Formats: sequence, C-alpha cells, structure tokens
Amino acid sequence: MVAKWKEFLNATRHVHPDQYIDKFLQETNFLPAIKKWTPDLLEETEGIGEGSGVDSKTIYAFQLMDEEWLFGRKTVLEGAKLGGPLCSALGAYNQEGYPAIQAQNMDIPSYSDGFQALLRIKHQGPRWNPSSLRTPD
Repeated sequence: MVAKWKEFLNATRHVHPDQYIDKFLQETNFLPAIKKWTPDLLEETEGIGEGSGVDSKTIYAFQLMDEEWLFGRKTVLEGAKLGGPLCSALGAYNQEGYPAIQAQNMDIPSYSDGFQALLRIKHQGPRWNPSSLRTPD
C-alpha cells in the first residue's frame, strides 16, 4: 500500500515521493504533540516500520493521512483543484438510554482500494445515565 501511496503522491503532487515526504515532515511539526499525547501510537508506528522494512520516516508520514491531505492541498506542489469527495459524519445522542455515538467515513484516494477493513468492536462499558448529570446550582 505504501508503494501505491507513493505512486499517488508522484502523480498528484508532481514531485518525487521521497522529496515530498521530506518537505511535508520539514514543514509540519506533529511529533511533539504525538510524543506528549499518544506516545504508544508513535511506538506502534515505529514497530510497523521495523516489521514491514519500510523506513520510519515514510511510515510516520503515511500515518498522518488527514494532515498530509491538507498539506498537499495547501502547498504549491499540489496541481489539483480543490473539490472532490468529502467525508461524511453522523451522530446520535441519548437514544433510549444509550450513550452518544458518532461516526465518520474518509473518502480517501483510490490507492487504498482493496486494503480497507471493517471492524466490529463489542465493548461492554459503563452505561451512561443522563439523569446523573448535574447542572450548576
């Protein structure tokens, strides 16, 4: 999938993918926040690089899908016009005693076709009780 991503970058960003990844990482600064708030995910990303044999810089950039997408649209390297598919979101709250839920899809480029996964996660967490909320006196 990384190879397909790099082909996509080459075709849409009009520069060699490794040069684009370098520019993206040099002009953004997500690492301090990742180290502070989600160090376990950074470690996981490093493990993905080690296990796959892909250099850590490329795997790190590959994990920043939303950030790269925005960077690509704002940079002079981007040749495409703004527009195209947009993500969809939905939410529901306090439905018959169930907690609020939200969902979002990502309309990502076709290089990911065939690599999608659908997860069904069952979690028996605490039930939310809206009557337990208190308003300030």
